This record gives sequence, C-alpha cells and structure tokens, in this order.
Amino acid sequence: LRHGATTRVAPGSILGQRIDPELSESGRQQAVDVTTRISGLPHRISAIYHSSLRRARQTAHIVAEQLGKESLSEPDFTEMDFGDYDGRRMIEQGETFRQWKTNPASLQFPDGESLQEVQTRMMNRLDLLAEAHPGETVLVVGHVFALISVLCRVHGVLLDDFRQFHLEHCAVNLVERGPNGWRGMPAPPTEA
Repeated sequence: LRHGATTRVAPGSILGQRIDPELSESGRQQAVDVTTRISGLPHRISAIYHSSLRRARQTAHIVAEQLGKESLSEPDFTEMDFGDYDGRRMIEQGETFRQWKTNPASLQFPDGESLQEVQTRMMNRLDLLAEAHPGETVLVVGHVFALISVLCRVHGVLLDDFRQFHLEHCAVNLVERGPNGWRGMPAPPTEA
C-alpha cells in the first residue's frame, strides 16, 4: 500500500527519505477509504508494517486502527534515498535528470541510493517477513519508488522500465511468495 497524499512543500519536488511531510487531510481520507478495499481481500490481514517515515506511519496507523490491528515500523520499507537531490525538482537537475529518464537503474544519487539498492533492500526484507509470517497476509505501507522496485521484480520488469507502473496515493498492490518465488497478483477493485 502506498501512503496517502502529503502536505508537499513544492510541486514536482523529489520526496525521498530526508523530507518527511505529514499526510494532508485528503491523504488521511484516502487512508480511511482504502481500508474498505483492504477489508474486502479474501484473506484477513494478520500484521501491518510501515516505513519509518511519517507519511507511511500515519497511513498505517489509520488503517490499523480501523482494522483493530497494531502497525510496526520497518526502516527497510522507507522510500529511496535521493541524497543531495531530496527536495529538489528533478527536471532542474540537468544531466542527472537525463540519466533518470533514460537509464534510471544505474543512477547512483550523490550521498543516496540507486534504484537497484532499493529493490535489493525491499526484497530482502520481504523475504524475511514471509518467513516470519508463513501462510499469512501482511500489509506493507511504503513509498512509490520502493514499492515500484518490488513490482518490477515480481513482474519481471527491468528497473529501467519502472515507468510501466504508476502508483497513486493509497494504491493497493498484491504480491505473493510461493514455492517458485514472488509473483504479482491482481489488485482488488478500486470501488466496492
């Protein structure tokens, strides 16, 4: 589950780990509304984990409260670290912007992460979570690039082609680990 809409400072700015806005009122309502979709899943949520960033934590707490669950912080589910670029507008970053548009998987942000590092971090933690919760349905509340990196892996899409996925705020995506590894599942309907 991607977190709800935030109180961003500047439209189009890069929102990674270092800028940590809270949910906007519409983001809080999105979290309330998405709980209905989550409640309609065929398997009940047994555990809720969230990124340590405020926007994911607030989203998780709203969902957890409505489901009568607790939510646990997991720093590995945090957003991509854009390093020195966090808070800037990517379109204004010249050569870095060009590389992000043409070959994002190999881009190492100064004092930050690459998309490949994010994917490795996310998949390693998901593997550990699957081992800790065998046969259970676990909700992870995270961030756009962190979650898209997972979707790329489970759908066999190269990270350079991550733009095939678009996650709106409070978008629900389902993945499952089976005997042959991770796979993507059909998302629940957007309307009840």
